[in-house]
Amino acid sequence: MTDRISEWKAAKELFESLSQLEDAEKLERINTSGLDPSVKQKTLKLMEKSEQDFTLIETRKLNQSIPSIAQNTSRIGQTVGDYELVDILGSGGMSTVYLAKRRLPGIQKLVAFKILSPHVGSDKHLELFKREQQSLSQLNHKNIVSLHHGGQTGDGLHYLVMEYIENATDILHHAQQKKLSRQECLKLVKTIAEAMDYAHQKSIIHRDLKATNILLDINHEVKIVDFGIALLSDQSRETAQVSTRVFTPEIASPEQIKGEKIDARTDVFSLGILLLQLLTKKKPLPAINIS
Repeated sequence: MTDRISEWKAAKELFESLSQLEDAEKLERINTSGLDPSVKQKTLKLMEKSEQDFTLIETRKLNQSIPSIAQNTSRIGQTVGDYELVDILGSGGMSTVYLAKRRLPGIQKLVAFKILSPHVGSDKHLELFKREQQSLSQLNHKNIVSLHHGGQTGDGLHYLVMEYIENATDILHHAQQKKLSRQECLKLVKTIAEAMDYAHQKSIIHRDLKATNILLDINHEVKIVDFGIALLSDQSRETAQVSTRVFTPEIASPEQIKGEKIDARTDVFSLGILLLQLLTKKKPLPAINIS
């Protein structure tokens, strides 16, 4: 166990030292680092995780794939702004989501409190975090996770306070558990399409409509989450270019993979893949190795 922790620490140190480089240069540095192959593999895993955000699926466990980062970012029991952090809902390379409650007395709802990791120092990740707040602030739809507000603490921590989705299950697990019929699956996809049509009318493109970003709450209502790499289609090309190459390969549209101009059809493509997954109960595209 000690060796494994040491490997993760070494991988984390290498990963952080490369944070300002482009992906191609990162890969070259990792491959020529002279470190143990196991450390290199873990560094590549951190690199992949850093380009993904996580969802608000309720869980009581840390993400085991990056234990060193998860442990170092744990703030359970601390107070940030007006909120007390109660538990961890999820953790990734870019940020950590906590279950939180307000310190003020009276009736209140639990919230999902998302904090940008202090280990993330690149302008790109900060831009993605701010973009998620900007996107969600423009959306008010029952099937899209709602944003309460965002801010920055006195010590420089950027955070978002969002709707907490109780007993959330991603759409594929929900369909499997409930043994949904083809017609019921089609109805769910229609609901997602209508919600995304609303977002597209607001000029917001999600760009990452994978199964784990489509949740069902305790009442089996669809909730679309994780607008961390969303794109405002009326942005300038220069601004939009930030994070253009951030995507989930298995559901990415051809234009995303090629780094070409993105529009609402990217979400239509990804939703089509999700529909195929629901109907065939398997991934319609082969796994893609990020490196």
